[in-house]
Amino acid sequence: MSLAHNQYATQKVIEKYYSYALKKKERWDAKTILKIRKKELIKILDSKDLLKKDNLLFLIDTVKYHNQNKYQFNFLWNSIIILVSILFGGFLSGQASYSKDLDEFLELYKNFAIGIGILIIMIGTIDKAIIKDFFELEKKSKNRLLRTLENIYLEKYTT
Repeated sequence: MSLAHNQYATQKVIEKYYSYALKKKERWDAKTILKIRKKELIKILDSKDLLKKDNLLFLIDTVKYHNQNKYQFNFLWNSIIILVSILFGGFLSGQASYSKDLDEFLELYKNFAIGIGILIIMIGTIDKAIIKDFFELEKKSKNRLLRTLENIYLEKYTT
């Protein structure tokens, strides 16, 4: 019921204030919102002479610069630090008492280190393949201003 009320209220606001974005009694959708954004941004920018070609390119470059990908594999680095701390902590804490002699302990510890290395490689792969892509997709979907400016530029200067 909440979703239906939200759709209805949004429809009424669009019909009242932004009727130019709707064709005869049609329902609003994502394209309607894009039309409204573009029209309102043009109104704001046109009054300040910002829609000239050079000014618009400057705005697009500025928005791109501030939205650059700043993802730095935080999950990977945190995982490496934790796993290496576990490795050295286990070595320094005297876990040798579980082994018969030092050679057996070093052999077990070498296998443990190899396992942690494989785990770090796996976490790095997951970080690059899944987590980074998720954050980039979220960023692209939220980057509406840049897309609107680019659409205005394409509409004005490429046709």
